[in-house]
Amino acid sequence: MFVLQNAPVQTIGLPGLTLSPVEFDSGTAHFDLTLHIADTEQGLIGTLAYNKDLFEAATITRMLGHFKTLLEAVVANPERRLSDLSLLCEAERQQLLSEWNSLQV
Repeated sequence: MFVLQNAPVQTIGLPGLTLSPVEFDSGTAHFDLTLHIADTEQGLIGTLAYNKDLFEAATITRMLGHFKTLLEAVVANPERRLSDLSLLCEAERQQLLSEWNSLQV
């Protein structure tokens, strides 16, 4: 699931009542993997919720690293197609192409 909250969040005032947003953590993931991005006055803020029965923390950390690499590539090359950009950092690319793909026996 991907959630982009880009509508302004405002406090609502009614006669004798003020409603304001409250952040809370329910402690459960409603979907297997949810990336939530909020557009705030401080900039974009992201959170990732995931099902711990399906994903290990190391997998999520690696996935976020790939997402960061992709975002950096988009900013550096906004005219390039998304499919032409890599998710892998240089060290991972080197490991995949050289170390794990070695034909030496």
